[in-house]
Amino acid sequence: MKPNLVLALGVLGSIFLLLSGCSQSSSDKDIQLIGIADVRDLITRAQAEPKAMLLLDARSPKAFAVEHLPMAVNMQLYEVDIALGAKAKLKAYKSMVVYGDDAGSPPGKGLTKRLMETGYKDVTFFAGGLKEWNARGFSIETGGSTGAVKN
Repeated sequence: MKPNLVLALGVLGSIFLLLSGCSQSSSDKDIQLIGIADVRDLITRAQAEPKAMLLLDARSPKAFAVEHLPMAVNMQLYEVDIALGAKAKLKAYKSMVVYGDDAGSPPGKGLTKRLMETGYKDVTFFAGGLKEWNARGFSIETGGSTGAVKN
């Protein structure tokens, strides 16, 4: 009976190690940053080629409705499910840029890491966020869709 118990424990231990090794965990060190000049260039490019870049505002829907960067879509952390993996709508974009209020934005960093953990490859974080955008006097949009990613 003991050999069977040892075998069973060995198999369970192996399964646990395999499963725990499959989950990807990202830290702030893993986040690739993008500067304001590059964000402006990507927005200009996306106006001509809409699937070139998806600009994601990770702030609350209420804050998004007040003001957001041009072409931005509001997305919350809970909308990205690690277990389900990549959504076809998000896969259609060549790159994604996430932003929040500023470099210390927990929602912005959190959404960036969640997208990376889900398997999206070209995800960057605009650390300057809305605060830097407004400080430079660049145009903003108000209102708009706060939920769905455009098809």
